[in-house]
Amino acid sequence: MGVSTGRIHVGTGYSGPVKGKIILLSSKSPNEDFSNYDHIVEGSIEIKSGVIEIIPCTANEPELTINVDPGCYRLRVYSSCLNTIVDDEGDDFYTLEIWKESFSERKVLKMSQ
Repeated sequence: MGVSTGRIHVGTGYSGPVKGKIILLSSKSPNEDFSNYDHIVEGSIEIKSGVIEIIPCTANEPELTINVDPGCYRLRVYSSCLNTIVDDEGDDFYTLEIWKESFSERKVLKMSQ
């Protein structure tokens, strides 16, 4: 995960289509069982416009737009099935949780092997 002003860049296992889901939460998830995931990372972003745009790295236009209240948000990315990736195919899956929270530094909660 790369974090810069107004942007969070989420790396995936390959450059093909990404399978995943995005969950907007009212507060941080109490999930502390990370056993089903290969890699988990969090980062903060300030959303001034009230719009979150999901833009694939090979595109110029958003694939998904989410309206939120302006403010500081935390993003947690759960990556799973990374060991299934061969060339540009695999059963990898990414779950993104987003909630409003004060800014804090990027943090790796679980490192892939």
